[in-house]
Amino acid sequence: MQDFSRLGHHRIKRFTGQYTEDGQPTYSDGDLLIETVYRFKGEQRPAVILVDIDLDGSRPEREWQLLYCALTRCSVAVDVLVSADSAWRKALERASQ
Repeated sequence: MQDFSRLGHHRIKRFTGQYTEDGQPTYSDGDLLIETVYRFKGEQRPAVILVDIDLDGSRPEREWQLLYCALTRCSVAVDVLVSADSAWRKALERASQ
């Protein structure tokens, strides 16, 4: 089994599945926050890296909404990593020009 508690030299901070008494999520100790787009909705950070963007194009309107939500979480910079054969690669390349 792989150790997913580190990314390079950085410890990964992630949701533990637990909440405080006042309903706030608790996180593991770490340097880099790893989160799903759904859980990160409403949050913001200076830099965001989107990984595993393998949208299949089966529900384009919903996928654009999800992608828009993810792309608007950063205040300074965003990087998007997609596979070469992703249905969204060309659209993302056009949008970034």
